[in-house]
Amino acid sequence: MTFCDRIKEPNVLICIGMWSLVLGTLSLRFLQRITGMSEDLADGIIGLLYGLSITGMLIGGMLLGVSRNARRRSGTHAGPCS
Repeated sequence: MTFCDRIKEPNVLICIGMWSLVLGTLSLRFLQRITGMSEDLADGIIGLLYGLSITGMLIGGMLLGVSRNARRRSGTHAGPCS
């Protein structure tokens, strides 16, 4: 399975979004203090990580909902009473 095929899976996108959120939060706390980089560059990196986080989780959630609806409509979804 190639990376392009794997990135279309909702769980992978949600996982990337969550890791970006963790890295963004940690970099908010430590990036400027440890590396001594300018505040503008640190804000840009943090904004990029937060943007990746939001985008990954939104697109992953949408794909997850679409795949669940498709399974439900095709009748392959096992409900709680099955």
